[in-house]
Amino acid sequence: MASEKDDKRHKAILAVSKDPYKLAKGNPLINSSFDITAIQFKILLHMISKVDMSLEDFQPITIQISEFQKFANINTKAIYEVIEVQAEKLKNKSIFYEDDEIRLSTNLLSSWKYHKKKGCYTFRFDPELKPFLLDLKENFTVYDIRNIIQLDSAYAIRFFELCKQFENLGRFEMQVNEIKHLFKIEDKYKNYYDFKKYVIEQARKELKSYSELYFDIDKEIKQGRKVASLRFKIIKNKKKFERKDLIDITPPAEHNNESNDVQIIHSLVSNYVAVEVVEKWLSLYPMEQINIGISYTLEQVKANKIKDVGGYLQTMVASKSLYEEEVKKKKLKEEVRVKERMVKAKVDQQQQLELEQQQLRSDFHNAKESFTIEKIENGNEELRSNFIQYLQIRKDKGDFLSALSLDNYKTDPLYPKNSKEEFIFNIKNGGSFAASMITYIVDNLYKEEFEPIRVTYLTKGKELNIFVD
Repeated sequence: MASEKDDKRHKAILAVSKDPYKLAKGNPLINSSFDITAIQFKILLHMISKVDMSLEDFQPITIQISEFQKFANINTKAIYEVIEVQAEKLKNKSIFYEDDEIRLSTNLLSSWKYHKKKGCYTFRFDPELKPFLLDLKENFTVYDIRNIIQLDSAYAIRFFELCKQFENLGRFEMQVNEIKHLFKIEDKYKNYYDFKKYVIEQARKELKSYSELYFDIDKEIKQGRKVASLRFKIIKNKKKFERKDLIDITPPAEHNNESNDVQIIHSLVSNYVAVEVVEKWLSLYPMEQINIGISYTLEQVKANKIKDVGGYLQTMVASKSLYEEEVKKKKLKEEVRVKERMVKAKVDQQQQLELEQQQLRSDFHNAKESFTIEKIENGNEELRSNFIQYLQIRKDKGDFLSALSLDNYKTDPLYPKNSKEEFIFNIKNGGSFAASMITYIVDNLYKEEFEPIRVTYLTKGKELNIFVD
């Protein structure tokens, strides 16, 4: 069963990798501390959208100059100088991440290279970023990068990623110092009024104008007279706005005038008919019919099946039945291609649905875990001792899972026995004890308080045709 789920996840990730509008980022990367400009951020996200997340190692990312110019809204004749300056700065930008297991400091890029004759750049991500961008199994966020194209500040881009990360929960809470640390602006905006005006409100204004999600400050939480934390409410944008599509770098088709048509066609059959004959064809028959007649005749010439090539050409070009037959064949081929595209679109849609279902389950588990940890942090010793006693009673009655949960409880010399810290340590480690504690908190002790959160996920689950609980 596990391998089947892994296979579905792999296919879903592959579908995201092939979608030019979608990218997936590990949440640790979203929650890392770094400081880059909006232009650098857009360049970085454009590169991430080109990463094949199904691979085990990074491949070089190739991007054309025109892509940078249109994607990042850089309107200058000195485009090469701008890109090289931004690329070099991006290469030197560090990123810092820390969790219960690691503390990591690395660079976003390991190298960039400009190919003078091809007019393009290749970039390489730092290998330390592989766990955050490749072979993602859980704890990641998928979004459409058209949401950030028109954003002018890096703060707005980062807040959009945070809103997207916690979208299913509908809210998130962060300390003011935590936000400043993520954005690397600890030494800026010492005054909360300035921080709120130039960081929070500016980001909110941009997201409300240009992105599918924005936020409101639900509550300012104070410690004494100082605002210490902010609770954000995530809002789906009901305003209709135009997204800038990603660039299309396909070279435009060449449009030839009538004299060019004559020259091109005559160049194919100049050994057999005069240019005046070609001019007459163009006055009598559709271009496609002429091309079909010529192609069919030249195939027969190549097979040594005809002697009077000029006469045969005249007959085939004028043959409406040959033209109609070829058009019919092309129509059938196109119908087959359309059906194939529809089947592929349906498969991609199913893979995307499965990816969203998997992420919803992961988000719901994280919500229950966070809720449980919050109650442990704010609860007293009686809460913890009652739970241990609850497991012991069930164990004595022969309940196997309760016995397994007690056996799964791990002590740590860093924490006092049965302390809040040791309980939280066990919750974060997962396993049967964590599962039992989460069930005890969200399904029994604080069921009514958790119910609004559960309803949010149940509603989203119905939209995705799954049941989460």
